[in-house]
Amino acid sequence: MAVVLVLPTAASADGADQLRVQGEKLAKQGNYAEAIDAFKASDALRPRASNACYIALAYSRRQLWSQAEIFLGLCHVRATDSDPLPAWVAAADEQITRKLATADVAAITLRVSPEIAGVVLTISSFAPDSARDPLPPDVPRLLRRARVHLRRC
Repeated sequence: MAVVLVLPTAASADGADQLRVQGEKLAKQGNYAEAIDAFKASDALRPRASNACYIALAYSRRQLWSQAEIFLGLCHVRATDSDPLPAWVAAADEQITRKLATADVAAITLRVSPEIAGVVLTISSFAPDSARDPLPPDVPRLLRRARVHLRRC
């Protein structure tokens, strides 16, 4: 029996950095959908708060407030001393909260009865790469921010 341990390499870190820089350039050019793709590709190589923050900002520029809220929540959850929140995050939080308060959306609560182990919630209106399988531990908190309540059974 062999055990293989895969660690991030300098090459994957360099690739992640290059994709993040590419995403920043695309966003500055107003190509927000392409910027989101670049930031998500960077995040797939090296998950970071900064990637989630930039994805949220790009979704905000596209006025896709629910997606922006979820990724800004992930930005908060991932933030560390070595990967801190950008200075603009407080303003983004306020803007997204304000926009969602006036959006034509409804708060929903989902309840599974009887409680069944292994219930999974998929947010099908988002791009397939936004559905995480298996769900990371921070998803229930993010879904609460997105006005969707998930209870793992």
